[in-house]
Formats: sequence, structure tokens, C-alpha cells
Amino acid sequence: MSLADLKEYGKRCIEEPDLRKKAKEIGLENIAGQIANAKTLGLTFTEHDFMALTKGVGTTQELTEEQLQAVAGGFILGRTLSKDPPWARGGGGGQW
Repeated sequence: MSLADLKEYGKRCIEEPDLRKKAKEIGLENIAGQIANAKTLGLTFTEHDFMALTKGVGTTQELTEEQLQAVAGGFILGRTLSKDPPWARGGGGGQW
């Protein structure tokens, strides 16, 4: 149940201002200190649990080609505007 306790500790650190302040004072790098603080709350987890949970947080990975296409800077994929867009041709009352 140690991973569940670690998640509970994180949740409570977010929700409880005094606990959040204490956790900040201890410092994220001080895993042993966070473990000891959690024990005062009846929560137990190990350094291994802490590292396993945070392993994917903050990592950078390259996007796949498919992911890059999905976030193509706001462009509508598969459509291009002409060199002479309708609004630049005048008249037409805003019709395309």
C-alpha cells in the first residue's frame, strides 16, 4: 500500500496549506525527509516508491511525427490559403 500512501501524501500536500508549507521546507530533493514527514501522518512509502512515481514526471521525450502533425501550430492540416485570400479581393461582404 505504499504507492497509495505516497499518492495520498501528495494529495494532502496540495490540499492542506500547513502540510504543503512543511513539505516545501523539507524540500523535494530530501526524499528521506518527506518519508519521515509522511510517517507522522500515518503514511508509509519508500524511496523506491517515490522514484517510481516521479520517474515519468518532468522527463523530456521527442514527439513522434504523428504527434508533431497533430499540433502543427494551429494550422488546419490538408488546407492551404491561396495567395489571394477572399478578404483581400475586395467586395463580397465577407463571403468566402
